[in-house]
Amino acid sequence: DADGGIWAVTLGGVSHFDFQSITVLDAKDGMDSGAIRDIASTADGNVWLLAEDRTAGMLSRFDGRRIVKTTREAGLPGTSISCLHLDKDGALWAGDDQAPVARLESSGIEAVGPHFAPVPESGPVKVLSRSITGELWYGNQKGAFILGQPDTTGQAMGSISYAEAGPAGSMWFAGDEGIWRVLPSAGESSPGSGVHHFTTENGLPKNDVRGMAALPDGSLLAATMGGMARFDGSKFNPWPRDLTRLHHVRCF
Repeated sequence: DADGGIWAVTLGGVSHFDFQSITVLDAKDGMDSGAIRDIASTADGNVWLLAEDRTAGMLSRFDGRRIVKTTREAGLPGTSISCLHLDKDGALWAGDDQAPVARLESSGIEAVGPHFAPVPESGPVKVLSRSITGELWYGNQKGAFILGQPDTTGQAMGSISYAEAGPAGSMWFAGDEGIWRVLPSAGESSPGSGVHHFTTENGLPKNDVRGMAALPDGSLLAATMGGMARFDGSKFNPWPRDLTRLHHVRCF
């Protein structure tokens, strides 16, 4: 977080380690019910927590003293928050399954608190991620696209739940039908025209992907319901080969 502390999410709350002690926040502290799906710390000292139950995602923030519920009164366009994305400039974006994307804006008034504003010409999303070349991508039930550009700038891949930025403007996307790598095409103004689809035929243990992590060397780790795999530049391989207990991995 902004003070250098470490946060860990669980199925029923969060834990904060400040290198001296551990603080646990759960339902008795005002946490929403459900597993914590996402967490983000902003420069104003707030830690944003996205809890997800079987019907909707609920957003709250810890201001250093207490849990504050974040609702449409704070500017959120909808009530089914699906993801958080902390941008390179520190801006916080919130996606919704049924409403436009929102961006956190400072009200400048401490009593009012943080306020979100809907992003024009945006719609429902499941995940947000920015490429290293600056495009803000989103995934939804149809595929992966660039925010603010026509849907033709992306690809219809089916439902996308995970996204990671790769090297040189490339992007990785995943859902329950495998992994897609989107490469920027040389000489074209619109990123996203070079797409490669990876499934069990290309080394994935299962097509049901539950998490991804882009590595500094440009490769990718994928967590699937059948185990872990690492991309070697052309296909995925079991990773690590000698650790067979890593099955049914759901996240990193």
